[in-house]
Amino acid sequence: MRAHVQAVSEPAALVAADRAVLYDLVFDEYCLAGQGMTPATEVLAWCPWCGRRLPPSKRERWFDELARHGVGPDDPDLDERFRTDAWWRDGADADGDRSG
Repeated sequence: MRAHVQAVSEPAALVAADRAVLYDLVFDEYCLAGQGMTPATEVLAWCPWCGRRLPPSKRERWFDELARHGVGPDDPDLDERFRTDAWWRDGADADGDRSG
């Protein structure tokens, strides 16, 4: 559903005067920002524009991968690929294993 991201030129698409849909490329998830653009509080399962099911969040898988590599989210040794969508987009973990 990355086409949804490409269809929106801004990183946040306003759905109300003070609410926006945000896309987190690390977790491949869409969230509804809190009022006043506070941090996202609700992960969306359905596209607000076309009504299609969005891909499941990769958040849990990301934390599982970090644990498997013995690092935490704030670890200075965290591989840069885990700070972007490269960890899941390339279909291989940081060791080069294919996990899908």
